[in-house]
Amino acid sequence: MNLLWLDVETGGLDPRRDALLDLCMVKTDEDGNEIARYSSRIVPANHLCISRQAVRVNGYDAKSWGGASEAVACDEIESLFTCVKSADTKLRPAGWNVYSDIAFVAAMLDRVEAWPCFIVSNDMDHHHLDLFSYAYKITCGMGKPSLRNLLAVVGVDAGLFKLHTAAGDVAACIACYRALRATQGTISKAVQVARDIAMKHADVHYHDYEL
Repeated sequence: MNLLWLDVETGGLDPRRDALLDLCMVKTDEDGNEIARYSSRIVPANHLCISRQAVRVNGYDAKSWGGASEAVACDEIESLFTCVKSADTKLRPAGWNVYSDIAFVAAMLDRVEAWPCFIVSNDMDHHHLDLFSYAYKITCGMGKPSLRNLLAVVGVDAGLFKLHTAAGDVAACIACYRALRATQGTISKAVQVARDIAMKHADVHYHDYEL
């Protein structure tokens, strides 16, 4: 089944109230090979909220942000994925915070009345590939699980990606996924690395899990 990797940067945690600022979607095959992509910063509507805490993470600056309007972004997403949609397979959403990210995209679609859309249609599989859960034997040992720590565990250089941008996080997720698929037979070594990372946090106690 093909995968739809997605990530968003937002103005907060509430899809109905907070702005969607940056969006990336990448369609891959089940091995993580790219088929199509959409990536753009989004110009938020004036009534949407952007918290100071979110700005510290994603670097949003109203004067220099640029990007597409929500309406244009929705049209571009729909056009791209209509063209590459496979008649014989559904798309399975995938990423680091899949459910939250889909909620933000759905809220944007709702605001511009861009319905129906593939992201909530029969073209989408109702199962999601959550990378944190996919790597659970590793992530269960992390005190404060993060994409950066998972990259370290699977041996991928985090410096290759611009984390806390939608495109950078999607690329990092795909890299982790491919590394995990390639090293499923050596998962014990990855768990040991996760234990070492967890022990760096003073408030964390790593518990052994049966592999």
